[in-house]
Amino acid sequence: MQFPEGAIVYPSKHVMAAGADGELVPADWSRAAWDVLREEAESIAALAGQLGLWTAFGSIHPLGPPHRPHNSLYIGRHPFLMNAMLK
Repeated sequence: MQFPEGAIVYPSKHVMAAGADGELVPADWSRAAWDVLREEAESIAALAGQLGLWTAFGSIHPLGPPHRPHNSLYIGRHPFLMNAMLK
């Protein structure tokens, strides 16, 4: 099973980089719901395991300050969830 790139990405960089008056400011990725993104990735891997499939799906992966998140390709099938960093 393959998902399009960025299948479970939220919020987008534009949401993260909107200032008080709608002006663009540097993105604040600390506001992203990283726990929700991780739960979704694990949920996809668990379903793939139940179906006997491997999945590949795009998302963002946190690297921690001062680094911005990277676009990543997750490959998973429960109980495995791998993250291949794409630069």
